[in-house]
Amino acid sequence: MRKYIKLIAPATSANLGPGFDVLAIALQEPCDIVEVEYWDKNEFEISLNVSGNYEVPKDLNKNVLSLLLFKISEKYNLKGKLNISLIKNIPVGMGLGSSAASCVSAVLIAKNIFNINLSLNEMIYIAGEGESFIAGSPHYDNVTACLMGGFVITPIDNLDPVSIMPDKELCLCIVLPKIQLPIKKTEYARKILPQSISLKQMSDNISKSCRIVYSFLTHNYKFLRESMKDYVVEIHRSKMIPGFEEVRNVAYEKGAIGVCISGAGPSILAIIDKRNSNPHVILNAMINAFNKNEVYAEGLITHVSEGAKVLEKVEK
Repeated sequence: MRKYIKLIAPATSANLGPGFDVLAIALQEPCDIVEVEYWDKNEFEISLNVSGNYEVPKDLNKNVLSLLLFKISEKYNLKGKLNISLIKNIPVGMGLGSSAASCVSAVLIAKNIFNINLSLNEMIYIAGEGESFIAGSPHYDNVTACLMGGFVITPIDNLDPVSIMPDKELCLCIVLPKIQLPIKKTEYARKILPQSISLKQMSDNISKSCRIVYSFLTHNYKFLRESMKDYVVEIHRSKMIPGFEEVRNVAYEKGAIGVCISGAGPSILAIIDKRNSNPHVILNAMINAFNKNEVYAEGLITHVSEGAKVLEKVEK
C-alpha cells in the first residue's frame, strides 16, 4: 500500500509576557511544509530530504522530526518506509516555534499515515515531549498553538487546552534581530531563569495572564499593554537582546497594543489593532530601533493562524 500526505505547520509565539509555558499564539506565516510518502515494509525506516530558507540537521539522529517519529514508532510498534520532504520556512533558534512545528508534523504524520487513534491532548503531550530534544525538557505552549491555532492556553493535568480565535482586525509584527546567541539557545534561555519566585510575583503574573485572556475573549485591549509586561522571565531574557527596551517603547509609541519577547527570543512580537494603527509604520520603527543599537534586524507582518493542517491525503 502507498500513502501520501502534505501538511503545513505554522510558526508560533509563546508566553506573551507573563504566561510562561502556558500562553501562546499561532502565526499565519511563516509555515513549514512537509510531504510524506509511505510504503509497506516489515520494519520502520525513514529517509529525509531537507530544504527551505533555514538549515536544520539532515542526520536522522539529530533532526527533531525524525527523532520524534522514531520515538513514536517504538511506542506504537510502527512499520513501514517513510520518505519525508521537509521545507523549513520557520526561522531556527529565533523564538518562533521552529522545533514545535517539526514535533507537530511528526505527530500528524503518525496519526494520518499509521491511523493511530490519538486524542488532541495525546497529540499535544507527544509533541511537547519532542521539544525536549532541543530545550532539554518538555514544554507544551508552542505545540498547543501549532496544533490548535489561535490564542491558546496549554493543557495541564486533567484540564483540556483552550483555543480562542482573536479579532480578525488584529495583526502581528515579528522582528528578528541578527545577534549572537548561545549554543542550544532555548535550553540556555530556560536555565537562566529563577528556580523560585515570591508569592507577589506569582500573583502578579496570574493577574496579568488573566487579563490577556480577557482581552482576547472580549476584544477589549485596554489591559493588554500593562499585562504583557513580565518581571519574572522576560526581565532575564531581555538581557540577551541589545536594544529590547527601545524597540518595545517605540512600538508602543507608534500604536502597538502589546509587545513582548517571542518565546525564548530573540524575536520580538508586537500586536496591532489595524483599525487604530498602521502595522507597517510600527514594524519599520522597531527595525530602526534595533539598527540604532547596531543590530541588524528583519521583520514581517502576519495574522493569527488556524493551526497545522493536512492539505492533501492519498491512499492507493
